Amino acid sequence: MVEIVKFKNKDDLEVYTLVHNGKLMEEANRFLIDKGAFGGRGGKKLASGSQRQYAYHMKYLFDIILKSTFHNQWTQLTINDLISIRNKMDQGENALNRGVINIRTQLWAEFFFWCRNNGYDHSMHIKSIKANGYNYNDDNFLVHTQKEKYITKTELWLPKVNNSKVFRTLSQTTWKKLRKELRNIDPVYEAIAMVMINTGLRINGAMQLNKTSFLPYPELDTNEELSFEYIPKGQKDTKLKYTCIFPIDTWGWLHDNIMRERKIRAKLHKKKFRKATHAMFLKKTGMPVKDFDVWKAFTTASEKVGEKLTPHMLRHTFATWTVMVWAEEEGIRPTSESFYKSIHDMLSEQLGHKNISTTKQYCRTASMLSFKKIMPKVADKGLNKLHLRRSFDALQTLGFDTGL
Repeated sequence: MVEIVKFKNKDDLEVYTLVHNGKLMEEANRFLIDKGAFGGRGGKKLASGSQRQYAYHMKYLFDIILKSTFHNQWTQLTINDLISIRNKMDQGENALNRGVINIRTQLWAEFFFWCRNNGYDHSMHIKSIKANGYNYNDDNFLVHTQKEKYITKTELWLPKVNNSKVFRTLSQTTWKKLRKELRNIDPVYEAIAMVMINTGLRINGAMQLNKTSFLPYPELDTNEELSFEYIPKGQKDTKLKYTCIFPIDTWGWLHDNIMRERKIRAKLHKKKFRKATHAMFLKKTGMPVKDFDVWKAFTTASEKVGEKLTPHMLRHTFATWTVMVWAEEEGIRPTSESFYKSIHDMLSEQLGHKNISTTKQYCRTASMLSFKKIMPKVADKGLNKLHLRRSFDALQTLGFDTGL
């Protein structure tokens, strides 16, 4: 198996490298270092999280190569081999999202192109194709207004599946099960989930919460509105922050449920590193929780719950529940045009997104959930009518399964 090792280079920057049998994998690591230095927007440095993610994508490829019949040589891979690997990622119950697959295969293609340009010979030949889309890998934020609406991809690219633009959300029952399983792993993961589902924050936003974000709960006025500042996803300028509402009840829940244990873990951290930490979420070892720890906890909890659940579903769930409550209180259908604008202003502020099409997706999701709720009522009312009741009884007499 290939391992990922993190170290700091001479410029004190974090670098993620691949190691196999105690040896650095030269070609892959040189590529990852170049990608980390110049692979960001406008040719700038990649964020640390993106560098780590790219390292995992490369590890995935080399693990397959080492387990397969490619004689442990990546240089012998052909385009048909890559297509076969891609297709396996796109099939079965554990199929990956096509967006993830495209990111992964695009990175692999870039690796082979880079190798050829830098004197590392191989048997891979990948064709380029034109696909719908825009190239956002620069600083031109008005690129969508340009006439050219095509972007160069490779033949490994897969078109996204249209899933009717409905987000996957958690039911109240599933949410209760998830909370229980996260609590069994470590109460800190339940706490992180509570913050995410009550604020709509992504993992990186929730992890920026610390014990000094607000005054201690007992000192706060329970009618006070809390505002939480955080650095948004992908933003390198730490001075540019977003603000969202942080429910005071959630801060109170954290005070009642994890603050005592946090003090114990903070002492372990101080004893180990000889300095205090303000991080809200600490592991049993005293180390601050990282985003990949949360993902690992969700994977374990999902197995116990019996369905695949991800941290980002909590953000979708928060937004969808907000839409449903707002629509009910305003007495407006969640898919009406008049509703979009009013709910968009609030959601975009809280979630940090600007595109109204994203808000419309949450509205469609809320509408679909509302439709599923009224379906049994429609059936019950319909069967109260005499002629429908007779038809229903006749079908049952003939042996048909009515499903009701």
